[in-house]
Amino acid sequence: MWQNKLPVSDVGFGGSKLWAPRTILIMTHADADPSSSASGDNAMLDQLQQQHSLDVIIEPHMFRLESHQANGAEMKLLRQTIATTKKNIVEVYLV
Repeated sequence: MWQNKLPVSDVGFGGSKLWAPRTILIMTHADADPSSSASGDNAMLDQLQQQHSLDVIIEPHMFRLESHQANGAEMKLLRQTIATTKKNIVEVYLV
């Protein structure tokens, strides 16, 4: 009976909001602690996803950018991720 009261048009896959904003997490060299490991970053990302997964769509990779490496591997991956996200958004609106 409670299922009839849910706004079906606003609920997407896994109970998340259908039009939830997409979020990309970026750390700068100042934010990145040299002693922290990738597992610490993954733990923080997992915690954020658990707390906010119904409100926003969080990219499953946390980017670590260095300001003096404009053509670094992380920056290239970030550009590719943004391009893919834009392409997916355009495809949704064209359908």
